[in-house]
Amino acid sequence: MFIRSLIGLFLLVLWSPILHAQSRHDFVWLLGTPGNSSMDPYYAGSYIDFSNGNPFFESLILPLDMWYPNIMSDESGRLSFYNNGCSIMNAEHQMIENGDELNEGFIHETFCHYPNHPVGYPSYQGHITLPYPEHPGEYFLFHAWVNEEYLTRKLLYTHVDMTANGGQGRVLAKNKELAQDTLSRALTATRHANGRDWWVVSTRWNSSVYYLYLLDPSGISGPFLQQPDAGWIPGHEGTLSNVFSPDGTKYARVGGDAPAAFRIYDFDRCSGVFSNPKTIQIPDTSTYAPWACFSPNSRFLYLQNWGEYLYQYDTWAADISASVQLIGVYDGFLGRHDLPTSFNSLLTGPDGRIYMSCGNGVNYLHTIHRPDEPGLACDFRQHDVVLPSIYPFYLPNMPFYRLYNLPGSPCDTLGVEPPISAFWRSEQDTLDNPLAMIFTDVSYFQPVSWQWNFGDGTAGSTLPSPIHEYPAPGGYEVCLRVCNAVGVCDTLCRVVEIKVVGTAGTEPPIPFEVYPNPAHSWLFISARVWASPIALEIFDVLGRRVLQQQIAASSGGELVNLQALSPGVYFLSLRSGGQVWTRKLVKE
Repeated sequence: MFIRSLIGLFLLVLWSPILHAQSRHDFVWLLGTPGNSSMDPYYAGSYIDFSNGNPFFESLILPLDMWYPNIMSDESGRLSFYNNGCSIMNAEHQMIENGDELNEGFIHETFCHYPNHPVGYPSYQGHITLPYPEHPGEYFLFHAWVNEEYLTRKLLYTHVDMTANGGQGRVLAKNKELAQDTLSRALTATRHANGRDWWVVSTRWNSSVYYLYLLDPSGISGPFLQQPDAGWIPGHEGTLSNVFSPDGTKYARVGGDAPAAFRIYDFDRCSGVFSNPKTIQIPDTSTYAPWACFSPNSRFLYLQNWGEYLYQYDTWAADISASVQLIGVYDGFLGRHDLPTSFNSLLTGPDGRIYMSCGNGVNYLHTIHRPDEPGLACDFRQHDVVLPSIYPFYLPNMPFYRLYNLPGSPCDTLGVEPPISAFWRSEQDTLDNPLAMIFTDVSYFQPVSWQWNFGDGTAGSTLPSPIHEYPAPGGYEVCLRVCNAVGVCDTLCRVVEIKVVGTAGTEPPIPFEVYPNPAHSWLFISARVWASPIALEIFDVLGRRVLQQQIAASSGGELVNLQALSPGVYFLSLRSGGQVWTRKLVKE
């Protein structure tokens, strides 16, 4: 018995790290452009890495214009390869073998080889990459092909092997036809209920005919055509966006016309069958450039419309249309060159936040910090993230890679056991209590218990997402241990830094001169190190934003008019290059 237990323990230790590293295919995002001759980092690319819970931002030089980004990280979350619908590049930003001429044809020549600005293949949601089941390091890219009339006429696939050429990669098969029809330029996918395979969905233009494909260890099978309702929404054409809920039980499809509505279905991950179609009304008269995204708990559907309105729907409600709440209205904030930061595409990040791009070439992202919460408690923040570089319009099209088997279902026959994986993010409360840290659990694979060690000798917490007040500024090693229903546990430790905020004489260095403070009618900001634009915001003691202003990079200085503010205590927030500095400000 002792020997058997020892062998079991050895196998568990050997296996756990492999399981822990799985399914982080969305941990790196690349946005932006190759840059220009001025070498201004604002006109370059942005590297976003979620490996440490909180996203890390860095400027980099890209070889491609990522107008329509498609990125794949390996199982452990390291960048593996990426493409813009034209060419496939590896993590060293070199084209992989046979990685050119994706989607070859007239549109490829027009958009991929345009001499002055090769922006990438116009795909929107038209390409998505999935790991090839039971073939480590291999992937299938599904992509929509567009003809001279800008209609999607084919669905293609490309097979990538990133184990080839010493890890530099090779395309094994390219531009292989799966379907020829009039299709919508939108693809999405969800995991089969067996926990291994993938369902891929494409839609017929102006129709409720759905093309489904199954990716399993033998390759791609299908199409499996179905028509779950009589027809697409009257007056609507095509699909502007479509998305599965993270648990794979719901599918939403959004058009772009009048009347203002979208459609939602139930989905069976075993059979791949859509059912129970519901047409959901939008408060506006029509839809324009809409985009939809589910919350991580699969309950709430967020939909932006017209680049100005963000709505939340409760898909668990008896009447989904009646559950709608207006979460945000575009506040008119302008980026560099006075470009609007209006609303655009949405994507859930590995950190549990929903990120939303802007409809212009700016370097801001909007965020929904707590998307699993109803109504305004979801904490929608406009132009919340300042990227080091501009990006053109769209976030990547990615499925929820960490969905596995459906226990108890008829097709849960493979013995797939998703690993428990501890993961969390943190955010310092810079306004109400500067010594408090807000911790958010985003662990994967259904934890049922949590144990936090805050690293300061206190008792810790068993709440999933606690707020902890530290005794003093400094670095603290924080550990979260999570366990699932069968007693398998995982622990993730990370050092958090409590920075001093708003205490005179002890604040960390700030790369700007901010004076006078106290101020009367004007505040002046001048640069010591100033390579990126600054987003300036002023909040009152209740956390309400009372002033905001965009300051261009290398402008030398900026006067901020405070005359509209009443005398009192405020908090000044400066965001630049992915960093945030907050200071107490006294208005006389």
